[in-house]
Amino acid sequence: MWTGDLSRTLREMQEQNRRRREADAPDRALRLSPDITERWTAVLRDASTLVVPGRRPCDTAPWIAAIHEAGLRHGFAPHPDDLVPKTTIASRLRNFIEDAALPAWPDPRPDLIEFALTVLESDVMLFRSGYAKRHLATRLRHAPLTDADIARLDAVLRRAVTRGTGLEEYRGYAKLAAHLVATGRLPDLPDWLATRAEGAILTLDIADGHLWRHIASLPESDLDALSRGGILRAYRHGLAWPDLTTVVSAGKAVTTTDQRIRRNAWRMLDQILRRVPAALDHPTGQG
Repeated sequence: MWTGDLSRTLREMQEQNRRRREADAPDRALRLSPDITERWTAVLRDASTLVVPGRRPCDTAPWIAAIHEAGLRHGFAPHPDDLVPKTTIASRLRNFIEDAALPAWPDPRPDLIEFALTVLESDVMLFRSGYAKRHLATRLRHAPLTDADIARLDAVLRRAVTRGTGLEEYRGYAKLAAHLVATGRLPDLPDWLATRAEGAILTLDIADGHLWRHIASLPESDLDALSRGGILRAYRHGLAWPDLTTVVSAGKAVTTTDQRIRRNAWRMLDQILRRVPAALDHPTGQG
């Protein structure tokens, strides 16, 4: 059983990662040079017009094929010795996306901002792309964005609510939304989210600290109803936002498209309200 100082170990790992990034900075600046960044941006734009949706949302094969075709158009080519030549260009793009998603961009460069925006707008699906998109959203939180950039992100965030995303990237989008609202860049987003979140059935599996504190004040009979289910089966009851005083049926109801959108909207709005409690200009059950 490990009994060491966990916090000290984590600090040492963070310091090692920082030193590794500093040592790699000159080479990374070359890997992320403006001309290469712009070429990969063009490849991704073209691929997004060529991709044919697969049977499953997480299907990477259509994107691999589209990126291969688009890459050939822009001068990228697999090496003759590659074992699976048709996956090579997509693998190189995936590596570039992950490199660009790492902390500390070489400079606040418009080409890297454009690349990150294009990745999020295209919603490219590759191995581990959800993690990369989450980190790109973080990079954009610290980037100098124009009003046009903000408008594009606004569309990406609203699409994430209505169409859904993977859990990792959604977390990145929710934090990005909170940052943009807190800095006054997306003042209309909270009300839009509140409208779409109305009636969202909130079950214990998505309860955060704020919601838990509210739940703890409910009558014991309500607590008993809310706790039925979980782990191996769906929760049978929840609370319908913004009225967090009445227990409602949950179960399969939360799997409908309508409820998915409402719950997505609540998750993003909840993240915003944690940072900007007064983001809504009308009273809600969150107060």
